[in-house]
Amino acid sequence: MYFFVCFNKNSSKLWYICTQQTTPAYRRCALGVVFYFILLPKLKIYTKPSLTYQEQLELLKKRGLTIEDPDKAIHLLGNLSYYRLTGYLYPMLKDPKEDHIFKEKSTFENAFKIYCFDRELKQLLSGEIEKIEVSFRSKITKDCLET
Repeated sequence: MYFFVCFNKNSSKLWYICTQQTTPAYRRCALGVVFYFILLPKLKIYTKPSLTYQEQLELLKKRGLTIEDPDKAIHLLGNLSYYRLTGYLYPMLKDPKEDHIFKEKSTFENAFKIYCFDRELKQLLSGEIEKIEVSFRSKITKDCLET
């Protein structure tokens, strides 16, 4: 399998995967787009069927997660994605985690609260880190100008 990056005239990147070898290592098309091909290792084919938001919710319920407001949960699955939220559900899993069974009193709403806390913490830290970065750059610039 080959992976290639396409740079158009605006220098924006478009990513593609193809299955046939192409020589030379790059090709230019009529629109002035250059393709760079890179050989990728054999990728694992994803065979799990995709689930609707309702099916994802049913799967979580079947694994023991309490969902107090199914409509809100489906809305969140649609806007945040199942995989983003499962990171916040992970601590709620019983051991062994590979069984994907939730501890008693684990709720979807608690996972969402943890997600909201994490998002707000990142926003607060990001603002403070920016202040430190600007101050640090200012001091480096001053030191460079003095030498």
